[in-house]
Amino acid sequence: MALLPLLLIPLLLLIAYQDFKCRAVSVITLVLLGVGSCLIGLAKAPAYLFFWSSSINFFFLLTQFLCITFYFSIKERKVVNICKHYLGLGDVLFLLCLCALLPTDQFLFFYLSSLFVTLLFFCAFRLLTQKSSFTIPLAGVQALLLIIFLLLPEVWLLKAYSLSPPVVPH
Repeated sequence: MALLPLLLIPLLLLIAYQDFKCRAVSVITLVLLGVGSCLIGLAKAPAYLFFWSSSINFFFLLTQFLCITFYFSIKERKVVNICKHYLGLGDVLFLLCLCALLPTDQFLFFYLSSLFVTLLFFCAFRLLTQKSSFTIPLAGVQALLLIIFLLLPEVWLLKAYSLSPPVVPH
């Protein structure tokens, strides 16, 4: 059971390659990642816990994206589609795939730590290249970090599915 998520590594490597090379990720790759994430998530936890955790993760991302949209809309004084200028659609879809793969505590830890590492990567690259314009391969960086977390589970330092829903009496 613990080796099941390792089956996603070839897909994650492909996502990283595509995002670094073309700044785009193919839809087929993301669909395969989404299906694989759902199957692995359902295999790792009871269905009610899988759906509870996936829902919390989804609504966390939805809230995050709505707040970012609201912020940039106020800043630019017009309604802004963040997927056009600030975030790639592949980045959003990649994160949505992870909603099904990871329990909430691990999802939040991964999301926040991967954004932090990506920010460090961006700052270092910006200092080294002196480019004024630079796009960040967010899904690619996050895919590589997810491989590390899948290969080194002790990095998590968390117990799986510790944020459980209310117990439903039988």
